[in-house]
Amino acid sequence: MELILLLPVGKPPFIGVLFYFPEEAAVMNADLAIQHKKREYWIVLETYKKHLNLRLICNDIVTVRFYNHLKYDAEKLKSWLYVVSANKVQQVNFSQLVVMNEKLVVVKTSPKSVSFVLKVKKCEVLKQVG
Repeated sequence: MELILLLPVGKPPFIGVLFYFPEEAAVMNADLAIQHKKREYWIVLETYKKHLNLRLICNDIVTVRFYNHLKYDAEKLKSWLYVVSANKVQQVNFSQLVVMNEKLVVVKTSPKSVSFVLKVKKCEVLKQVG
């Protein structure tokens, strides 16, 4: 899996996790998109030299979901965080993604076929570990 960071024009900044296996992406944490889509989430990123761990947190339902050992580009993350901070962004979108026909596509959950997009109110980065 790997971290995807985008700054789409006319939309909130985007942070997502790219899955290599669509079947895994469709079921992992599907309950969040199906039952808790309107809740507020926040993300904690633990950066390491060659990977990062992402924690998706929702205090309303008292849950933490883990995405571990994600590949990432440290410079791209630094730039993305700067833009989000400098523009005082109030929300970013978080999704689980797959590649279809050479394009990034938001995952549809299984079994309900709901787009996996959650609203994140805060992204926090822990200093590089290790």
